Amino acid sequence: IQQAQALQVVDQGHPFELHVHVTTDGFGWGPSQCTEPFRMPVDFWSQLWKVAELRYFLTEKQQLFDIMTQRCRKRGDYV
Repeated sequence: IQQAQALQVVDQGHPFELHVHVTTDGFGWGPSQCTEPFRMPVDFWSQLWKVAELRYFLTEKQQLFDIMTQRCRKRGDYV
């Protein structure tokens, strides 16, 4: 188990940046704020691939991530 990085308190004076990642093990995203000289996360979400999805090529995993993100946006979930 990896230790989570501390989350930053939201500063309304700085813009948000959305960071996404897709790896062979899972995927995730989260907004962060850049306050010189650091970029600090303010939230995050991640998920491991299901057993069947582990066999997908990385490009297929990236496409699946895009589909899942679009579904979350349509439902009004966080993204």
